[in-house]
Amino acid sequence: MALAQRLDKLETLKMSAGDALERFQEARSGEQGERREVVQQMASEAAEARLLRAIESPRQLEEVMVDFWYNHFNVFSGKGQDRALVTSYERDAIRPYVFGSFRQMLGATAHHPAMLFYLDNWVSKAGGLNENYARELMELHTLGVDGGYTQKDVTELARMLTGWTYRPKRDAQFAFDPRRHDNGAKTWLGKPVTARGEAEGEYALDVLAVHPATARHISSKLAQYFVATSRRPRWWSAWRKAGSPARAISAPCCVPCSPARNSWTSSMPAPSSRRRTSTWYLLRARPPCRCLK
Repeated sequence: MALAQRLDKLETLKMSAGDALERFQEARSGEQGERREVVQQMASEAAEARLLRAIESPRQLEEVMVDFWYNHFNVFSGKGQDRALVTSYERDAIRPYVFGSFRQMLGATAHHPAMLFYLDNWVSKAGGLNENYARELMELHTLGVDGGYTQKDVTELARMLTGWTYRPKRDAQFAFDPRRHDNGAKTWLGKPVTARGEAEGEYALDVLAVHPATARHISSKLAQYFVATSRRPRWWSAWRKAGSPARAISAPCCVPCSPARNSWTSSMPAPSSRRRTSTWYLLRARPPCRCLK
């Protein structure tokens, strides 16, 4: 209750993406001091909320997973409109999915204005292609740098995602603009892609979410994040079978089920200045259980 009350006092934490962006844009048109004050309030309250949850939340594993996935689907809070959008990005596109479907989280981040703005897909269009998001989507978010795709695949995916934008002057919600979409024939990851408008991008997310390279790439990152030792290749097969990263990460280090408990906890590094100390102690004491639902 105390945590909820303290979080409730943070005004910008409850703002929708549209309300936060509207306030930010109004401040930008005002005096420099007012603009600085609004930006500082948004940044400081977002940081305070993160710290409060890391220290006081009874769901410490959830906070660790939020930290992992927020960094995995990273956006830069210092870039333009993202100064106003990162709070809703964590709240709406990351937190609801940390123990759920990877495909749902992938879709939520792809549709959120913070990601569309950060990687410039909101201005990408036929005849004015921007490949930033398409490249990051495959290289960092899903397949990995060694995932078997080519530069041609990056370009074709960027074409499939043309028209994916948002409404910065209305409610800051995702919008598909068919006038911007490239309706030409495409070949992506060796398969022909027919012109289907917005559905082309959804098809790409469907394929990337279940691709074996995605499971290997992200499972390796999860293993290194939690264990900080050698990679554990069996995690990716556990993920594919379970359909959930949360269940995959628990498989090799369950307590009290696994005999690997002692080696798992002793291999965890001491918290650095950037790692949450309370979370680290909790994980050393109780690694996530295999039976996590």
